[in-house]
Amino acid sequence: MAILAIAEKTTLIVAILLVAWSALSFRYAIANGGSIFPASMTTLIFFSIAIAVISIFHFSPLHLIWLLFLSFVIGFVAIMFPLGQQVAIGFLALLAMTGSQDTTQDEDDGEKKESNPIPFDKPKSGIKLPKSRGFG
Repeated sequence: MAILAIAEKTTLIVAILLVAWSALSFRYAIANGGSIFPASMTTLIFFSIAIAVISIFHFSPLHLIWLLFLSFVIGFVAIMFPLGQQVAIGFLALLAMTGSQDTTQDEDDGEKKESNPIPFDKPKSGIKLPKSRGFG
C-alpha cells in the first residue's frame, strides 16, 4: 500500500510541475518573440483541467498518465474548431500580458526609456552583425 501511495503522490507532483513548466515555457517564448504551436496550448488546458478534476473528486492520480495522452488527442482536435482556437488565443493573450514591459520609468527625468540592454543598431565592440536574409 505504501508503494502505491508514493506512486500516486509522485505522479501528481510531476503532473503539476509539468503544467507549471509548460506554462512558463510558453510565457518565455511569447516574451522573447518565439513561436508556439497552438495545439500545445489547448493540450495544456485540457491536462490542467484533468489535474483539477482528479484533485477535486479524489480519483487516483495514476489516471493522469493516460489522461496526458488523451489531452494531446483532445487538444489537437479542439484546435480545429473556432471555440478551441479562441480559447487557445485567449490563454496565450493572458500569458503575454504577464510578461515584463519593454519600457521603464526613469526616476530623474520622468520620461520613458527603452530597457533593451543590447542595442541591435550599433554593436559596442566593432563586431559586424550579419544581415538578415529571408523573412527575418
